[in-house]
Amino acid sequence: MKNIPFLKIGFIVSVALAICISSCAPSAKERETSAVNDSIRVADSLAMIQAEQQRIADSIASRTMPHFPWPPPPASASVKIPRNFIVKPNENNTLFQVAREFESALTNAGYVSFSYFYVPSGFAMVSQLEQINADGTPKTDPDRWSVQYQKARVFDLKSYITALFTSRPGYFRIIVFIFTSEPFSESGYKMPKDTAAKLVHAGNSDLPPAIGNIKFSAKFNCTTKIYEFEQKSMNSAAVLQIPSLVDGKQHLVKSKIWEEIAK
Repeated sequence: MKNIPFLKIGFIVSVALAICISSCAPSAKERETSAVNDSIRVADSLAMIQAEQQRIADSIASRTMPHFPWPPPPASASVKIPRNFIVKPNENNTLFQVAREFESALTNAGYVSFSYFYVPSGFAMVSQLEQINADGTPKTDPDRWSVQYQKARVFDLKSYITALFTSRPGYFRIIVFIFTSEPFSESGYKMPKDTAAKLVHAGNSDLPPAIGNIKFSAKFNCTTKIYEFEQKSMNSAAVLQIPSLVDGKQHLVKSKIWEEIAK
């Protein structure tokens, strides 16, 4: 060792250290795997936080909002709203913002009343009962809204079923937009026309903050349920039309709601 020049000793030590560091440090693939695992852990944590926030919000909304019949009654027609109609790319929309967009669409389409109901993990937005033609186009004003019924203070199916209801013969419709992150099917209960007529007055005028501040995440969808009734005479009971002669999308097209939510 005494015969080896000092510079050579330094060089050998440096090479040895480099080899040791290189062999001990994680490889590029290991670093990439570690970064992916960290991202997954962060995403899982955020998902757990969001799920707990939604659970709490759902509990509050369930206690503070009137309930829409759930599972929903069989509808005359249905249609799922395309997601790009509801939220725009790169926008972090809340349920409040989504509700405002649909309020604007209904208002522009001529609807003057709508209300909100609780559904599991979301809400339902209900239009007022309107009179329509057999092809799904609305009657002209004032016939479109000339529907007589007893106004309900609360949503109670039994009282609705037994409530008095009189109106001219023809076709009638309510439109229900269901926003939820849970999958669902229809129930076996058929909604009477008098129940449908009073839904808009039994619901809330707005969403509570607990539900409105929830993010409209990729888990959420909007399904539209059309409830169409035919009343053949003043003295006859209105009958729910299943199925409607008009499909769900065409109901929204004929009502001019489709073109508004597509903007």
